[in-house]
Amino acid sequence: SSGINAEYGDMNIKDATAAVFEFVKERDWEQFHSPRNLTLELMEELGEVIEVFLQEPKSTLKSKKKVSSGEKKKEFLSCLKDELADCIIVSVRLAQVSQVDLTAAMLHYYPN
Repeated sequence: SSGINAEYGDMNIKDATAAVFEFVKERDWEQFHSPRNLTLELMEELGEVIEVFLQEPKSTLKSKKKVSSGEKKKEFLSCLKDELADCIIVSVRLAQVSQVDLTAAMLHYYPN
């Protein structure tokens, strides 16, 4: 199985699409992935991105100790990275079930 954990920087849209498909297939999640359900999931994930900007990272809120601005920024970026990855993964899956070629769509929308 290819999994989602490809070497950083080496994954293109085609690789991401294949990895997401394999991940979903291994878990038998295809039955739950209608375009409607995935769109709702994408909205939820986008809400989580917004939450990253609206509040301190959860662990800094729970911590009683002073946290340096460098640590806060690192945690903020870590949370943002995770939530953006979720958005991309759900978007890739939505494109799959909707039979949209993401590479072609992006090249059409942003031509050279």
